[in-house]
Amino acid sequence: MDLYERFISLKHKEKAIKDEMLEVQCKLYEQHADILNSKDEGTINVPASGYKVKVTKKMTVSVDQEMADAIGIGFRKKYELDKKSYAKLNDDQKKSVDECLTTKPAKPAFSVERV
Repeated sequence: MDLYERFISLKHKEKAIKDEMLEVQCKLYEQHADILNSKDEGTINVPASGYKVKVTKKMTVSVDQEMADAIGIGFRKKYELDKKSYAKLNDDQKKSVDECLTTKPAKPAFSVERV
């Protein structure tokens, strides 16, 4: 099997494994719901004969940006590069912005399809 076919095969297996893991996690959660529902956040040690099981629960928080700006306290501002604005800067401005940046290559994303 060439690398392209292997890649496609592994992608299918990866999805199937993720789906199966989610199914098992849901069943484990249901099995221990009384313990797991006792906390909204944090790590919970679940008693299981012969296994050490830890479940970490987190809360996702979304912030209304306009309201947060109006209040002005209790929030951090995070700067990120606006690539469109950056492209419009002159060379001197880009040089100033570049001094604030650290760049490193990200993991490449692959997509392989049969044609």
